[in-house]
Parts: sequence; structure tokens; C-alpha cells
Amino acid sequence: MWSLLLPPAYFLLFTPLSLLLRVARDPLRRRWDPSATDYWHYRRPTRDNDEPHPPRALR
Repeated sequence: MWSLLLPPAYFLLFTPLSLLLRVARDPLRRRWDPSATDYWHYRRPTRDNDEPHPPRALR
């Protein structure tokens, strides 16, 4: 009996709820900033990324 009732209850309850949460929520918190010239994040050079290529693992 439960195997006939649980699948429709699952889809009628959780599917609309998950669709609503996906539309209403932005997990990456992307926002439009009209004053921004670009959205590139510049990073400071470090000693680790001075080499143009990573060192070889096996020589």
C-alpha cells in the first residue's frame, strides 16, 4: 500500500518545492553591478605562480 502512496506524495510535495527554491534562490549570489567595468577578479602574483608551467611530476 505504501509503495503506491509514497511516489505520488513525493512528487507532489518535493518537486514543486525544489522548483520554487531554484527560481527564488541564487546559490552563487550573482548580482548585476551597473557601475562595474568588468567582473574579472585579479590576483596578486605569488612566488608559486612565477613559473609559466607547473613542474613535472615524474622526471
